[in-house]
Parts: sequence; C-alpha cells; structure tokens
Amino acid sequence: MRGLYWEDWEIGAEFESPARTVTETDMMIYAGLSGDYNPLHVNEEYCKTTPFGTRIVHGPLVYAIAAGLIFQLHLYDDTLIAFLGFDSLKFHQTGEAGRHDPRPHQGAGEARNIESRPRRHEARTESPQPAQRSGAGSGAGFPAQA
Repeated sequence: MRGLYWEDWEIGAEFESPARTVTETDMMIYAGLSGDYNPLHVNEEYCKTTPFGTRIVHGPLVYAIAAGLIFQLHLYDDTLIAFLGFDSLKFHQTGEAGRHDPRPHQGAGEARNIESRPRRHEARTESPQPAQRSGAGSGAGFPAQA
C-alpha cells in the first residue's frame, strides 16, 4: 500500500490503530532515556499524595507511542520524507501505566479536572501557518479532540 500524500488527506478522516498498553517498564525506560526523573513519573509513593494518586505517563512518551502506532498503519509508506513539526499538540487527560485503551484514537475514560496554578508550567510558541492547503486534516491523522 502506498501512503498518503498531503493532498490525499481528507478532512475528518479517522484511522484505527492497534491497541497499546503503556507499562511501568515503558515509563522507567523513557525516564532513563530522556533524563526526566520527575517524581510524578517515577515515584509511586510520592504520587499517592498527589491529585493523580499514581504515577502518570510522560507526555512525550505518549506522543512517541502514538507516532509508532500511526506508522504501523502504513499511512506514510513511500510518502513521508521528513517530520518538520506540528502546529499544536494537546493532552486532554493523564495516562497511567497499565490502563488499556482499546480505542486509542478516541481516548480512554473521563478526563480529570486537576487543579493547578494557571499557566505555571505552560510554554507556548507561535509558528507561522503552513503554506499547504488549509484544513487538510489535523496533523498526523489524529481526529481533533474537543
């Protein structure tokens, strides 16, 4: 199967990937690889005292696994030259080790409202809009999340 070129993407298209359960081992390997030893990711006892109640998965690890699942759909076979970035990436809920989502493109369970200082750890950058045809999908085949 040939992958999709930019012009081939249809607005609103959805694709179902294989399921993938993030394990505690995945989280610890990612902590070692990235150097991100934040206690929210590696210290279960500490996390019992937080609003999460357990360790949460690193956001970039979630993206890396999602990218791998998308690759397995062969949507980019012979069409992708280089990944140049994305305009927006938002996580709408936390992830915990062992939580299995049979429909990874739709999210699992209900999002939690975790209180925090507004914008305390938020970093934003603005980038110019791509010159390609507007509205050609939401990045790498993900449906837009509300």
